[in-house]
Amino acid sequence: MNEMGKLMREVAMIGAGMSKFGAFPDKNSRDLWGEAFINCLASIDKNFEIKDIEALYLGNYSSDLFESQGHLAPMCAELAGITPKPASRTEDACASSGIAIREG
Repeated sequence: MNEMGKLMREVAMIGAGMSKFGAFPDKNSRDLWGEAFINCLASIDKNFEIKDIEALYLGNYSSDLFESQGHLAPMCAELAGITPKPASRTEDACASSGIAIREG
């Protein structure tokens, strides 16, 4: 095993979901994340339970600025029913979600 192999761990991305694109003045980031999470669950074939989620890595740009909510990841974890498992928000402008995937 090479040096990089020692640092790596096995991770599986088994589903994906997204919210609708557009302007939704009656929805906040948590609402949109909930929609994406429901769509993600629907995309998973079988043998999955929410309790199998080990952590949440959320990429989000500026919910703290636009919604005065900097603790979006724990709120989404609660919505998903995975608390008290770890949940963290990553902010890196347009690369936020990509960085969250890398962190996970």
